[in-house]
Amino acid sequence: MFALAAGLLKDGFSLAAPLGLFAEINVLVVLGARLLSRRVDMHSTVPMMATSAATSLVASALFLLLAAIFDRDFGDSDQVLTMALPLALMTMLVAPLLFALFDRVGRIGNRRGTGSFYR
Repeated sequence: MFALAAGLLKDGFSLAAPLGLFAEINVLVVLGARLLSRRVDMHSTVPMMATSAATSLVASALFLLLAAIFDRDFGDSDQVLTMALPLALMTMLVAPLLFALFDRVGRIGNRRGTGSFYR
């Protein structure tokens, strides 16, 4: 649910992309990550960083694919391709901090009895 809301928020600020493009990308990436989550050890730093970088590259590829299909005026594929690797590297570097933050927020939620989003 959070991925859909974040995608819709990003869609609201994006003037060039078709409405719903980022929401669809976020939901597809989260569903794919959810399917693979049991196979990857997300408690170690290196797999966490590698998974985050791969997820970012998949999101960039989905953006290219969906923008080419649904946006008639899409012509910035060069810019997306040149920014995909730096974006993946930055995502990889920030991933351990964000995972630690979300783990802490999840523990606080479990202590209060509100449960987890990952059930």
